[in-house]
Amino acid sequence: MGALTIFGDGDRVPTVAEMVTILNYSLQQYHHGLNINDAYNIFDEWLAQGNSATDFISVIVDVYKVSGLFKDGGSAEKN
Repeated sequence: MGALTIFGDGDRVPTVAEMVTILNYSLQQYHHGLNINDAYNIFDEWLAQGNSATDFISVIVDVYKVSGLFKDGGSAEKN
């Protein structure tokens, strides 16, 4: 699965498992001691704070922007 395929052609919402997996991988450079269960705990805390799973998409988009996969306008980078 490529990083951008979780959005399909812009016609689908990523699953919780996909978003948490991306969160887990995004944490590895600076928090390599965290595992997938820790990422799920972070996601659960997000929900406990009154957010929805759909709201978490904006977090994933921000992760993609920081990584360079999305430009600030939200479009995919072309290499």
